[in-house]
Amino acid sequence: MSWKIKDTENWQQLLSNHGYSESSLAREIGVTYQSIWRYRKKGDAMRPENARKISKLLGGNIKDFFYQ
Repeated sequence: MSWKIKDTENWQQLLSNHGYSESSLAREIGVTYQSIWRYRKKGDAMRPENARKISKLLGGNIKDFFYQ
């Protein structure tokens, strides 16, 4: 199952609140900036392991930030 970002409008602010930019988050989880951008702007789905990594970095449950 792949996951999509729930709140794309506030995604960048959410990352910033946790000390990340899209670039730094991409490096942290091992994807390109373009992938993170596509997840947010185009609604592309991400692999479950990437969604889990991001959720862990942001200190929440996967369903707090993503939907299937």
